Amino acid sequence: MLNKRFHSFSSYAKTNVQTLLGPEYTQANTPLAINTLDNCYFKLSGGKYKKMDLPSEAQIAPVYAISSMSYLSKNTLLLAGNQSHVRVKLGHLNGNHGQVLTPSANSVISVNNHSGLNARGDVRDIAKVKTQQGFVYILTYFNAPSQSFVVNKGSSK
Repeated sequence: MLNKRFHSFSSYAKTNVQTLLGPEYTQANTPLAINTLDNCYFKLSGGKYKKMDLPSEAQIAPVYAISSMSYLSKNTLLLAGNQSHVRVKLGHLNGNHGQVLTPSANSVISVNNHSGLNARGDVRDIAKVKTQQGFVYILTYFNAPSQSFVVNKGSSK
């Protein structure tokens, strides 16, 4: 169907929803609004959820998996994601190789650029598994084998 209607990637990428799906579809459905596309998380505080913004380093690619972890006696967040199968116009969104973020008492989040985490690919979930030696973090990927790692407590980087 797309090959008959669109003769190039450029013409497909520039089309709108009405042209792509037809007037029957757009008239029968109510449009929804998106207020933000920022990666963020919600913190429970005083019985209410508060939106917590993530730093600009966490905005370079989609985040699909977030896990909490204890690193150097600080509560930290482990983020991973990416999206390789997106609309032609956008291309691959694969700049997130996994990030370790440390929130401070005043809710400012710093990025640990020396974590050694190298989660390339489309991560979809992080499982935190408790073992006798500590926690093991298992990253599951879209159409790729899982990856596991442990935190090296002896490093300050």
